[in-house]
Amino acid sequence: MRMKTGRVMNSFKYAYQGFRFVWKEESNFRIQTVVAAVALATAALLHFSYLEFIVVILAITLVLAAEAINTVLEDALNKLEPRHDPIIAKIKDICAFFVTLTAIGASVIGFILLAHHLI
Repeated sequence: MRMKTGRVMNSFKYAYQGFRFVWKEESNFRIQTVVAAVALATAALLHFSYLEFIVVILAITLVLAAEAINTVLEDALNKLEPRHDPIIAKIKDICAFFVTLTAIGASVIGFILLAHHLI
């Protein structure tokens, strides 16, 4: 069954609005996007292989997606319980750890690939 063009366009419109919300509200997302652009430029300058580029793009995508999911969960939890709650604080801390873990993993990947091209 074919999707109607209007529905596809609405999907992109909503996705763009979501991107704008995350971009506007999350300074970490903006920083991570700048770091991603630098990583991609560096990969291009060092003539990374297609496979290396794919790995870099996957790492970048994982970090940015983790940040977006973290934003969704924080907003939903803040709406659910605006006052401090220890369980909600725990969930938020775990989400922050998830983002940090993906960023560390992406950094390790970047350093390994960079070292491979510079050494």
